[in-house]
Amino acid sequence: METAAEEEFRDFVQARWQPLVRTAILLAGDQGRAEDLVQQTLVIVHRKWRHIDPGARSAYARAVLVNESASWFRCRRHTEVPLDCAGQGAWTPRRIGPCSLRTSRRRPFVRTDRYEEPTP
Repeated sequence: METAAEEEFRDFVQARWQPLVRTAILLAGDQGRAEDLVQQTLVIVHRKWRHIDPGARSAYARAVLVNESASWFRCRRHTEVPLDCAGQGAWTPRRIGPCSLRTSRRRPFVRTDRYEEPTP
């Protein structure tokens, strides 16, 4: 990348880091994973930097962030949680019937447009 484009990218990262991290925290649920997600997003944005319309760079970065988050969510192992077994005695992993295991597979939905910029 040329030096002018590198300088633009550095300015973009400095300006958009915090808003992207705030959005990523909502998507990932954890500060550490959120920062990893933003770093991966910025790697992808850096590769395409010269081809992205200057007026759409923030929107492109948010779209990449959401898509990367969805990819991470799909790749994550699904944990098993017990169903409600109230009144049926102690729960055991091998029990079959209404107290059997179900896979926790919730799809994330977060409205990020309200979390980008803090209100004064």
